[in-house]
Amino acid sequence: MQAQSTVSEVTFGLPAYAVTTFRCSVNRNGKANQNEPGHHQQTMDSPQGVQLHRATRLVTTLTTLVGILGFGLIGFTFFMETVGPEPYPEYRGFVSFKKPFTTTQAPSDRLGEIPSSPSPSPSRSRSRSVPRDVPKWRKIFTDFYLYSVYAAASDPAEIHAVVMAPVKANGVNFWNESSCTCTYLYTADSNRQRQNLTVQGVQEELPEAHSDMGYNFAAGRLRCPFFPSEFAEDSFVEFACRYRDLFGRVTVRTPDPIRQPPPPLTFAHCGFITGGIYNQNPASVLEFIEYHRLMGISRFLWNGQSVTGKTWQVLQYYIDAGVMEYSEWAPNVGSGKTYHNHGQVAAQYDCMLRTATQFDYTAMFDPDEYFATSLQPPTFASIVRNGTTDCAMVRSAFTDPAAVYGDVFESGSPLLRTARLTNRSSKVFPFHERAKYACRMRKVDVAEIHVTLTYRGTVKEVVSPPEETILLHLRWTDARGKFYAGFDKPMVQDGRAAALAGQLQPRVAEVWRKIFG
Repeated sequence: MQAQSTVSEVTFGLPAYAVTTFRCSVNRNGKANQNEPGHHQQTMDSPQGVQLHRATRLVTTLTTLVGILGFGLIGFTFFMETVGPEPYPEYRGFVSFKKPFTTTQAPSDRLGEIPSSPSPSPSRSRSRSVPRDVPKWRKIFTDFYLYSVYAAASDPAEIHAVVMAPVKANGVNFWNESSCTCTYLYTADSNRQRQNLTVQGVQEELPEAHSDMGYNFAAGRLRCPFFPSEFAEDSFVEFACRYRDLFGRVTVRTPDPIRQPPPPLTFAHCGFITGGIYNQNPASVLEFIEYHRLMGISRFLWNGQSVTGKTWQVLQYYIDAGVMEYSEWAPNVGSGKTYHNHGQVAAQYDCMLRTATQFDYTAMFDPDEYFATSLQPPTFASIVRNGTTDCAMVRSAFTDPAAVYGDVFESGSPLLRTARLTNRSSKVFPFHERAKYACRMRKVDVAEIHVTLTYRGTVKEVVSPPEETILLHLRWTDARGKFYAGFDKPMVQDGRAAALAGQLQPRVAEVWRKIFG
């Protein structure tokens, strides 16, 4: 009968990279099995046995030393993570730190969702290897939504997120009762391994001048300190928010940091356009754009809803030409939610943040409003005193829209509406009622639709005298069809807009032919 053997293994309790296992096998007669791997015929009394014994002891000693060093390294690392030194000691009590973000998948913008396929680990080069997130409504939790995130032109540096939430929830102020944090997440392949950084956020409801309209949803902003030198290139930021028993989080890419001021005397326009009457008047939309391009606007950033037909073809032409950025604006915040004018305050704040670091000035007004000035040249540069003022407030007066709405053609070309803007109401509204403005948005902190409220730092503001610059508003009634006060005031002549008709006519006709043939 074949002798049975038993096997014994001895494993030293060392780290995985330093584990050494000794294996021997003997049969029932106490003799070593000849067929065991590594079995040697020599005995310990032979010279070869002595050498083998010494070699074994040397290997054991070296293995033990490696294990001790490994344990020491692990202990030191644990000490550094839990005790010493803080990456940002100046923010002690305000920030906390977490383990590095090690996944190679881009975090989802939906709670608990993992992308179906992994994305490549981003590099930390100076140029961004992955595009920024496209703004869209992301649900943090029920009735709390985030749209976009930007680096704000503030000192110290901050990121601002555009959000929407209830004006009140269960009878209490949602904005005071909720809390949010921002966690900057390091990627696994970061060249400088550091801990994730969590900072306390501040959520604020943005002011709304039309609070008597019965809406129950409001725009707001979520502010967090920003560390662009550490968390800028291809990293992520997680917004985690809580309100009573509700909790949720949204993760997006960190915004581009502000590297340098925008080119001087560059102008953008933030506007909002809906279907309806604008879908019936594509030529008037084209003329509005060309008129204000003559005045110095180089980029139009519009949010809109339900724009169709030839009017959409006009917008598409300017989008393709790089003159316009357009976003279909539909706040997806569930049924039964009401907010003023399609959530215009949130759209405006998003545009303020977007343009603040790209353009020297941003003008805020609607497509039924025309800036008209007697300054020479008749441009926005003249209105802002060639850069010597930071914000120009322009008062408005009504002009009869019946003379300008409706596309009229002569020999296939649009008949200019501005050529007919020769009269206006004698009533000029106070600047805090129906004014609009052109400002350096990097210096504006909070603004309403018609007026700026607070600034960052020292700001030079001018309220333009109406005889110098005025805003011609092509309407008589409000959204509910009620006549505004002042519609029955005597009309006065004002041909400042019509003065540009000679330069405007060939521009409008040329673009119209390019689009429609």
